[in-house]
Amino acid sequence: MNSTDFDFDLFFRSRYFRSRYFRSSYSRFLIHLASGGGTIASEVFSNPAHFALRKKLRSIPESLKLEYKLSPHIDEILANKARNFESQEFDRQAYLSDFIDFARCGCFSFDRTYLGNSTDRQYHLVAYPVFRRSYENIVDIVGGEVICGLRRHSDPGILNSFIDKSVRKPFWNGNVWLIGKHLVTHIHSNDKKIHIASSLE
Repeated sequence: MNSTDFDFDLFFRSRYFRSRYFRSSYSRFLIHLASGGGTIASEVFSNPAHFALRKKLRSIPESLKLEYKLSPHIDEILANKARNFESQEFDRQAYLSDFIDFARCGCFSFDRTYLGNSTDRQYHLVAYPVFRRSYENIVDIVGGEVICGLRRHSDPGILNSFIDKSVRKPFWNGNVWLIGKHLVTHIHSNDKKIHIASSLE
């Protein structure tokens, strides 16, 4: 079995980052990647933790799921995807449905950008969650940390506003790469790659 034969759902936890919105708090997010037949490191490909977490996410009751938003770059993303369906009609809703569902379970959901090349490891954001305090109930099901901002604020609107501003930055739109078991973003000004998330262990 080869990773390029399948579209795997892979999961990563972001590094802790400090936001000016939460003076002493650090936040950590859950990231979903759809591999789209791309090459995946064997240590990630063979890790059963991804399937186990996917199963837990699929078990979340509809009543607990979150609202979601699509990437602000979604029109550009879908135009690129449609070009890959030259001989057949591109179904926008069918394409988005899985990404939306993972976002409603609390994940930042990414797809591989260039599906025609299995060795290309570039990814872009498709959908992301709108958090509310009941996210703690989702964490009870899937495990992991509750985002600090949701504990410190009775209204998670500040956190969501911070996320809305962040996803407009370039690295969310095809400036994320899967290198080994890490997600990195490339900072063009100094040719530096920054580690932003790691695969589940």
